[in-house]
Formats: sequence, structure tokens, C-alpha cells
Amino acid sequence: MFLKIKKILNENKHYYLFIYSFVYLIFFKLVEVRTVGNYHNMHHFLDDKIPFNEFFAIPYFLWFFYIGYVLVKLSIKSKPDFVKAFIYIFGGMTIGLVIFLIYPTSQGLRPEIMPRDNVLTGLVHFLHRIDTPTNVCPSLHVYDSVGACIAVILTKDCFNRAEKYAAVLLTVSISLSTLFLKQHSVIDVFWGLVMSAVMYFIVYLPDYGKYFNKSELSV
Repeated sequence: MFLKIKKILNENKHYYLFIYSFVYLIFFKLVEVRTVGNYHNMHHFLDDKIPFNEFFAIPYFLWFFYIGYVLVKLSIKSKPDFVKAFIYIFGGMTIGLVIFLIYPTSQGLRPEIMPRDNVLTGLVHFLHRIDTPTNVCPSLHVYDSVGACIAVILTKDCFNRAEKYAAVLLTVSISLSTLFLKQHSVIDVFWGLVMSAVMYFIVYLPDYGKYFNKSELSV
């Protein structure tokens, strides 16, 4: 069994990139639990106009499946596109951690008492227990969703039309969910979108192929 796994990894060295996802999670947790003297509160008057709606817990939690599905499928179907998507998503999230360290942020938008009692509000309550209302700007939920959507749309011969439409729908609904679940301020979403655009110009627009051999880009 071990030899079989080793053979698969040797034939697909880009799979090793997934190791960084665990490294990232460790650093993310360390940033989450660190002691901060003063957080910058994120609030915009538009936040007060957006009502809490637990229905958006569905797309919010689908984020985990969405990002994983896109990266795993790319890793199997297209090595170069997987490498780009991985660099985009985890590169941006790493930059996000640096921003959190330099400019710690928090928000006080969450309702103290749930307006209703149902399965979805139970999910939101669970989310509030495991996720602190800190390190919120930029919104990495929004950033990653846009990154996955870009990868799905730009990658040829990997995702069908239905998957591309689903990616757009999920990206929009996940971004909205961060607002309707009071996980993020409008400000966080805005800067998540700005970072998405900046990373697109860094990762996807330049023709890095003219500087490297195709084999190098394929890992």
C-alpha cells in the first residue's frame, strides 16, 4: 500500500503541494489564538441594512466542499492549472495571514440571540462556537470562492458547463452568505474582492511560460 502511494506521488509531484494546506492551517490557528491588545473594528452603515438570514448557512458551509472539489479535480485533470489555482488560493490566504498580523481586525455584527430556532440556526450557532469574530478583513471566504471560480472558468477541458454555472452561483451565494450570517462586514467583502483582482493579475495574466520550461510549470 505504501509503495503504491509512493509511486503515485512520484508520478504526480504536484500532489505534494497539498502538504502546505496543513502547514497553513497550523499558522492560521496560531494567528487565531494569539493575544492582541487592540483590534480594528470593521463596520459599515450598510451592514445595519442587511438582515440576518440563517438560510445562507447552506452556501457558507458548501464553501469547504467547493474549494476542495475544485483543487482535487484540477490536480487530477490538469497539473499546470492546479498549480496556478493552488498558488492563487493558498498564496492569497497566506498574504491574508500576514495582513491579520499587521492589521488585526474584528467585528461585532453577530446577533446575541438567534431570531429563530431551527437546524440552520443551530449550524450558525456551531459556527460561532468554532470561529472567532476576529481576523475578518479581507474576507478569505470571498477571496477563495472567487479564486475557485476563476480556475473553473479558465481551465479548458476540465469542468463542464453545468460546473461553471454552479461555480458562479456558489461564488455569489457564498459571498452573500458572509454578510447575511454576519460573519463579515461589507468592508471585508470589498477588500476580499480587491485582493482577488490583484492576485488574478499576478497569477493568471502574465505568461510565465516564456520564462520557464513547460515541464517546470507542470511540477
